[in-house]
Amino acid sequence: MIFPARLDFTLRTNSDFDEVYNLTIAGEAVNLTGYTISMQFKRSTTGSTLATVTPTVISPATDGSWLVSIPKETVASVYAAVDTNGTDGKPITVLHDIVFTNVSSDRVWFVGITTIEKGVTNG
Repeated sequence: MIFPARLDFTLRTNSDFDEVYNLTIAGEAVNLTGYTISMQFKRSTTGSTLATVTPTVISPATDGSWLVSIPKETVASVYAAVDTNGTDGKPITVLHDIVFTNVSSDRVWFVGITTIEKGVTNG
């Protein structure tokens, strides 16, 4: 088990987010063969889940590379769920975690804050 590392994001409601990351420990790639990845967004640690996305391991899994892909529709729905106090146009923040699990139940995870900015231009 590896304790959580910090990974923060800034997203915009009018833009897809696609970013590749490399998981390493002490400079060595972590072999992600057999791992599944899940990412959840919540307003607070005890709050309900606002959205779940499924990052993917990039082949070859032995390189430790993985892709976070979040469609703009998901970003916009999280923003809308939090924007209950008329903050339209202002950035909001939510919590997220990213959990890597394999068949042996070994876990690697990240925690962080996602800032979501309201996009102006659509299309």
